[in-house]
Amino acid sequence: MALARHWIDGAWVASCDGAQAESVDPSTGEALGAFADGGKAEAEAAIAAARRAFDTTDWPRQPRQREIETDRGIGRD
Repeated sequence: MALARHWIDGAWVASCDGAQAESVDPSTGEALGAFADGGKAEAEAAIAAARRAFDTTDWPRQPRQREIETDRGIGRD
């Protein structure tokens, strides 16, 4: 079964404590996959990464580039 992970600071990462949860199809009850079950540690890591990107790169001053990079990342591993 595939495991969906968090995208934090430019990398796919598992939950800090290794927690996972199952994704279930509500119409059949069938397990579809699993995802990294994040919490406070993952939220804080993502917020810190976003702050660094905002403060140290051209990211906040290039809205079109943000759109392009975000669109390219959709559906990627």
